[in-house]
Amino acid sequence: MRDLSSGSGDHVSVFGFRSARALSWACLLAAFGVASTARAQASDTVRTEAREHFDRGLRLFNQQDNEGALAEFQRAYELVPHPMVLYNIGLVLSAAGRSVQAVDAFDKLLANPAGLDAGRLARAKDERARQAALIGEVTVTTPVEGAVVELDGFEAGKTPLAAPLRIGAGTHVVAMSAPGYAPMQKQIAVVGLAKVTLAFELQPSDTQPAHLAVKTMLNDCDVLVDDHAVGKTPLAASLAIPAGNHVIEVRRPGYVSAKQSVSLGPGSAGELALEPTVDPAALDHEGGWLALAVSEKESTTFVDGQPRGVYSAPLHLPRGVHSLRVEHTGFFPFERKVEVPQAASKTVSVDMIPTPEARSAYRSRTVSQRTWGWIATGVGAALTAGGVTYLVVNKSQHDHKEAAFQRQKARFTSGDCQQGIERAPDCDVALNLALADLDDVTSRQKYGWIAGGVGVGALALGVVVLLVNDDPNRYEPKPDSDVFGSLRLLPSVLPDGRGGAFVFSGTLR
Repeated sequence: MRDLSSGSGDHVSVFGFRSARALSWACLLAAFGVASTARAQASDTVRTEAREHFDRGLRLFNQQDNEGALAEFQRAYELVPHPMVLYNIGLVLSAAGRSVQAVDAFDKLLANPAGLDAGRLARAKDERARQAALIGEVTVTTPVEGAVVELDGFEAGKTPLAAPLRIGAGTHVVAMSAPGYAPMQKQIAVVGLAKVTLAFELQPSDTQPAHLAVKTMLNDCDVLVDDHAVGKTPLAASLAIPAGNHVIEVRRPGYVSAKQSVSLGPGSAGELALEPTVDPAALDHEGGWLALAVSEKESTTFVDGQPRGVYSAPLHLPRGVHSLRVEHTGFFPFERKVEVPQAASKTVSVDMIPTPEARSAYRSRTVSQRTWGWIATGVGAALTAGGVTYLVVNKSQHDHKEAAFQRQKARFTSGDCQQGIERAPDCDVALNLALADLDDVTSRQKYGWIAGGVGVGALALGVVVLLVNDDPNRYEPKPDSDVFGSLRLLPSVLPDGRGGAFVFSGTLR
């Protein structure tokens, strides 16, 4: 899915006028160009938001979070209904095992595939055919008209149904209820391309059915009413059950079943929370290991709604599907259904995505730190170079002054400065001046050493700041396609032999 692109950089000539008289329209057309550009810029905000949803959907899909990816792609498609986004929606639905919805998405795409390249068009057709082969048709019959038909807890229509139910391959629960009749559920196994008939003989009843919502944090548990399977968790809707006493059970391998007796009155509605508990004795033969590679340290983990603290070691869990949630301050929660293998280990990469506010704050901090690092490095390098240069120049002057002082000292102790008992009057002055010059140039050396020392310190500090700083672009979106490119219109006048041509041209990017 990361091969998406729309071929950026395609040059588009929108329209043009030729002849000398065309130049007189320049002002009017320029105004049109300004208005067009303003509209393009206004739509850029929508494209930017759509791109962020699209890119987030890609990352979530790569993390195998199909539901999260689907939500992001659907939002992107609402903003910019581009066929490439619809193409990805179909692929995600296929990966999630939602064959019926995937076929519908591909049918919508294939009805108007403009903008889709030949390779993706062929793949869409192939995937559509593959998903269609996983769909069976179930004809639901009953002599009762107006009965509500539910498929896996979702209302599918009322009898008589206009067409057979399209159902993906697997085990499903079909339920039917009608006023004056006892509700009924049937579990059915569907295979691809199969056509079956499911008949319901509803029994008249003077009492209204009760409705019971069964809740649990666990996925893929069998829900049983009086030892009869009525569905798997999570149930999409409440169960319609005849009034009276019943035993409700939630069962899954590797867990101690949760069971409770209930008494339901006619027309009553209620909710029952049942939470199976892990069976420690069954973990040895029914368990597996879940290892996490979390991008952010000190992240808190939850499994099936239960807190597991900061992740530090693989989790020993019963085999099967679990709900994993990872939280970290400033990041969107990572949520995903994971399947733990029996007597084996599964590793899940948890790539946390920061919120826009946290991403902005992170980038601002790291860019500022990098800027100050480069400033310190530059100033330090300049001071170091300046100090060394100063010391070199000053050393040359020091050597010159030292030589002058030694000459005056030699003259002071011998030569023309010795005139009998007394020295020449200028000897003392010359010697003192030479010594003063030598002391002055010697004292100035400290400025070079100070500048060099400060420069080395600043340079070292800047290098350390740059080395320890995080990458400012670490969390920046990295668009994987040019689906949401914007058209920039630029007016120009092209001269030719007959006068000129006024055109609008642009780049789709």
